[in-house]
Amino acid sequence: MKNFLERLRSADERIKTGWLIALSAISMVIVVFVWVKYFNNLIMESVSTRPVEEESRSFSFWQTMENGTAFLRQDLSEKIRNFGAMLAAPRNYIIQPPK
Repeated sequence: MKNFLERLRSADERIKTGWLIALSAISMVIVVFVWVKYFNNLIMESVSTRPVEEESRSFSFWQTMENGTAFLRQDLSEKIRNFGAMLAAPRNYIIQPPK
């Protein structure tokens, strides 16, 4: 690994730029993959909480998107309510003189 880094350090700018683009693309693909898996987990969690008779129907793309947006809307509204409650709470600060 150290030898590779030394060769990369002494390489010309075109090779360094190529490695930078390749590693950035790989990192971006990994981040997007993790994000999609997390988003899929959120949607599947909201689908699994529905009654059994609704699960027997087939799911379309638009129905899945509707379920996902409903879940996100509910989660966002809950966070906004919590934030509003935090802002409305009384603020008590205890200031002590230096010793």
